[in-house]
Amino acid sequence: MKNSSKIVAFAVAGLMATSPLLTSISANAAPAAQSSDAVAKMSNSAKNNSIIKTDDEAFRSLREIRASRLAIFNGDVDQARKFAVAAMKDMTAAQAGAQKTMVPTKKSSNGDSYIPFDVSIALADDFVMTPEKESKIKQANGHLAKGEQKKAVEVLKLTNIDVVVSAALIPVNASVTHLQSAINLISKKKYYEANLAMKAIVDGIVIESYGIDDVPYQGEKN
Repeated sequence: MKNSSKIVAFAVAGLMATSPLLTSISANAAPAAQSSDAVAKMSNSAKNNSIIKTDDEAFRSLREIRASRLAIFNGDVDQARKFAVAAMKDMTAAQAGAQKTMVPTKKSSNGDSYIPFDVSIALADDFVMTPEKESKIKQANGHLAKGEQKKAVEVLKLTNIDVVVSAALIPVNASVTHLQSAINLISKKKYYEANLAMKAIVDGIVIESYGIDDVPYQGEKN
């Protein structure tokens, strides 16, 4: 993923960097302590002000998948199974609510439901700083620090500052299938194959970006 030297601030499950000028509010990434450019974790009430609502269970499941794979690497197979089972529970919960959280994707869905587990805002790549824009960015940061994504975007739009919304999406049905396979393989002591089954889940993640006026609808269309 491209990480521009301009004001780009993404934090998809802690995999992307954050800019000091525009605080990216990731719905699920952990904040850095006492840092002005930290990624702030949004509360449930703050999510009502988010542009795209994320799925907490899907995010939690991905963390547990990572922990399970690490446990396999360390030879701790009991912990690996424990984390895989927990990941399955969370991913199944995400699957149950997918009709409300799913978003369309440019990638062929193959009948699966892609749900967002992390969302971030950044300034467009062609952004040029001016004193007026710098002031508005600071104002937008104040809203973002409170989880008020919509208000932050409105501030930027009034100053004709273009923003890009990026969402990390995961195919939830395929992920459940891979997790079940991983749990079965761990039970059969096929740890290498179990790791590959969980890796397939991570490999299935899609990152999509939208202009602020092109943010997709969530949930199934009636």
